Amino acid sequence: DVYKRQIKTDLYKVSAYVPVCKAMLALGPEWLDRYVRQILTESIALAMEKYIIAGDGKDGPVGIIKKLEDVSGGIHQDKETTALTDFSPESIGTQILAPLSKGKSGIGRLLLVVNSQDYFNKFYPLFNIQDRDGKYADQNLPFDGKVIVSNYMPEGKMAVGEARNYFMGVGSELKIEHSDEYRFLEQQRVYISYQYANGQPRKDEDFIVFDITNTTLTKVNVPGA
Repeated sequence: DVYKRQIKTDLYKVSAYVPVCKAMLALGPEWLDRYVRQILTESIALAMEKYIIAGDGKDGPVGIIKKLEDVSGGIHQDKETTALTDFSPESIGTQILAPLSKGKSGIGRLLLVVNSQDYFNKFYPLFNIQDRDGKYADQNLPFDGKVIVSNYMPEGKMAVGEARNYFMGVGSELKIEHSDEYRFLEQQRVYISYQYANGQPRKDEDFIVFDITNTTLTKVNVPGA
């Protein structure tokens, strides 16, 4: 059972740093602390996002668009893509829902990860439509799903799968430290944050990568349209 098997992982260190001019301390240590922590926390989150989506496994997690077993020189190779020509109920059922639910008693909420350009060029018009009076109406996906926008997803590709099927092992809490020695001559204090973690999809079939370059998204007419 894929949910009971053991996964051997090495923990990788992800870190971020920011130099701060000591003159900024005059603005108040509490304000500066919040400012630095916010920047470093977001930087670590972005690094995690990058690895979860497209990490090649060389010095970090394996991303959802990579193969688990196809490794060359320590680098996990990209999954082959399946062309998704449209977003009709038939295509959704046969190309997305059926493969992801195969061998399972049910399927949970699906995440559709797309590049920002693909979202605005394709999904935005799908979700925001007008009736005959010119009023905007929201349109939901015809299944339990959520579109996630990330520029770490290559343009023209879309990965679909359940978040619970990505294993992420975290070996430490996020730590933030500072030093006045690293850039002493520049009168800067350097703050660094780091965390130890590693992750990978539970199996290749849990996340499907689609080529949506030529995908046509089907709109559903709303009442009064």
